[in-house]
Amino acid sequence: MAVLQRSTKVKMPVDKAEKCWNDFASQAQGAPKSDGNGGGGNGKDPGTVYFTKVDDQTTEVTIQIDPEGIAQGEESQMNQRVDSFLDRFKGYVEK
Repeated sequence: MAVLQRSTKVKMPVDKAEKCWNDFASQAQGAPKSDGNGGGGNGKDPGTVYFTKVDDQTTEVTIQIDPEGIAQGEESQMNQRVDSFLDRFKGYVEK
């Protein structure tokens, strides 16, 4: 089964985006957390977050979730939940 993956681009340098994600995730219950190396935390988090430099002022933020942790038939709900986290993060950093 494929990994569930969703992403968005934010207008922010990659190093700043990762720091902002950690601040955002500490406030947003259930948000995947970064381990400081562009990846997920300790395995107890609901997913893995990756930060990719698009250019000097743009970062792509990608959340990946292992489908083994998702009950069958809940993929649509999980996509909506992840999209919501990404939309809220984008609003948080681009306000």
